[in-house]
Amino acid sequence: MKLSKQLIAAGVVTAVGAGSLLTIGAASAATSSPQNSIIDKLVTKFNLNKDDVQAVFDEQHSEMEAERQQEFSDRLQAKVDDGTITAEQKTAIEQKWTELHDKMEELHDQELTREERHDQMKQFHDELKAWADEQGIDLTDIGPLGGRGMGGRHGGGHGMMGDSDQE
Repeated sequence: MKLSKQLIAAGVVTAVGAGSLLTIGAASAATSSPQNSIIDKLVTKFNLNKDDVQAVFDEQHSEMEAERQQEFSDRLQAKVDDGTITAEQKTAIEQKWTELHDKMEELHDQELTREERHDQMKQFHDELKAWADEQGIDLTDIGPLGGRGMGGRHGGGHGMMGDSDQE
């Protein structure tokens, strides 16, 4: 019976996890994230251990991050291969992507109002644009979402590298 509950929970987490993880970065300032709400609901509905459910979410998140990072690296390598960027620029972009990802994680962990979060994202965007200009890199065609941003969790829109004039 316990195995059955774990399988059900794992299936629900897999189905719901991807969608919920995409919304976390855009969540407004609330004391609990959408992910925590889903975890709490699963724990209650299926009488599961919260730490076990959290571990499944964390594992799924890590796997998705690794896939996203590999896809991004592969796309950058294609840009190197076609002469759009140099190998040195690829390395610099990957380092900046990691730095930006860490900043986004820190931002996610802060309790900010929607406006404060928007202002912080705009600041990240401006810093990234200035960095790219200094590096001689055109970011419009490089982001992991087809030029729509380096954030990775937004699922669309203009993201961190898209057209900042369209807010």
